[in-house]
Amino acid sequence: MEDFASAAMMRLIRAGITRQGLQAPLPPAPAAARVPLAAKRTALDALLAAHGPLAILRIGEAAPHLPREPLHRALAMASDPADLLRRWSRLERYGHSRHQVRWSAEGPGRLHLQHRAMRGQPPHPAESLLVLGLLAVLAEMTGAEGVEMRAEAADGPRRSGGRWTIPDGAAPFDSCVLAFDPAPDRPLAFPAGRIGAGALVETLRQAVLADTARHWRLAELAAQTGRSPRSLQRHLQARGTSAAQVVTEARMEASAELLAGSGHSLAEIGFLCGFADQAHFGRSFKRFTALTPQAYRDEVRA
Repeated sequence: MEDFASAAMMRLIRAGITRQGLQAPLPPAPAAARVPLAAKRTALDALLAAHGPLAILRIGEAAPHLPREPLHRALAMASDPADLLRRWSRLERYGHSRHQVRWSAEGPGRLHLQHRAMRGQPPHPAESLLVLGLLAVLAEMTGAEGVEMRAEAADGPRRSGGRWTIPDGAAPFDSCVLAFDPAPDRPLAFPAGRIGAGALVETLRQAVLADTARHWRLAELAAQTGRSPRSLQRHLQARGTSAAQVVTEARMEASAELLAGSGHSLAEIGFLCGFADQAHFGRSFKRFTALTPQAYRDEVRA
């Protein structure tokens, strides 16, 4: 990953190495967000050679102890491991990552993950260990029960109960199964009493603003108001709007605030506010404001 995502990963690597009391030839903390891929690879390869795969896998265990910066919070707010992987895939698009975690659902509570190259050379073994190990910890942070990650090879590394187990002679891996106990099927947990028709839009707006990085579904929005999806659609239509419109407007509000008052890059703001990629962010913002995100930032800060 490059830019804000790469810089956040380097902060995690530093914290993970420090927590383990290890030494590695890490590059100096960058003044800008971009971190050279070669520098990251050199540090991880040296760590793997000196201390083995467990040292790389355990870097992700620093994640729960990092300051809750916006990117970290956007990932940690995932509702379950599948939601986490959706957010991660979007982060890869924003970072123009050379590598990608391709994932698929193999059944309830069972996801198959493979860390592979999007273009060019495949990821180094240490890079795959780092990414998959981090995703295992982030999956635990979603609050899902029974989270377990295991390499496809029977004698490969495995994480269960919040701990890694690595058999003697186990090799690094780039594909694995991430398992967890799926939430039981049950009716949506509506709040006590239905939200009045007049407060529908504001209720939805506040829900989206609380987690703009989430891929909001109609059923989830309806649950915020104590109404069925069909009832919510009908009441919003009567007010000349829709669930999709409310979500988009809340994302615009959040992105405008970040453009005006934060130092986040345009790509980071687009990711944090839930847009599919940076081009989608730019098109959507210009459609609503008649300005590109950069032009808006320049104007409000002039």
